[in-house]
Amino acid sequence: MPFFRRNGKKIDPPHGRTLCFVSKESVCFATCLANSSLFYWFYSVFSDCEHINDVLLREAPIPSAWQISQWGTIHNRLQKDIAAHATRKTINTKQGHKIEYDEIKAMGSKGLIDEIDCVLAKHYGFTDDELDFIVNYDIKYRMGQDDGAEDA
Repeated sequence: MPFFRRNGKKIDPPHGRTLCFVSKESVCFATCLANSSLFYWFYSVFSDCEHINDVLLREAPIPSAWQISQWGTIHNRLQKDIAAHATRKTINTKQGHKIEYDEIKAMGSKGLIDEIDCVLAKHYGFTDDELDFIVNYDIKYRMGQDDGAEDA
């Protein structure tokens, strides 16, 4: 669970999702998928772009042979990388609560996310052009980068 504390007490984030899996390897795969640019595209197309709900997670297409890759290794690297790039934030709510949480910044882990998308592309049978589209999907806004082209 991501770091979340209210009034000095560590609790589960109130808007978090808890999913159960049959194996550690399936948890590693799901974590990698949920943090990929592919899933970000899926989320952008099929959601309200505000919440990742349980239905969206359950309906994400899963390749039949996802188990043939070593998701545990990349998952561990991803978790460390996300933690290294997170920023601890503190806010005070109108209700008088002090909330502390870790704000995750995907741009800090872009190289690793691209690596995940390359592995996923093999499982989904993407062409090089399709992979290029996914890796660069909405990069200007999602990652805070500009492709150098002027806006029309």
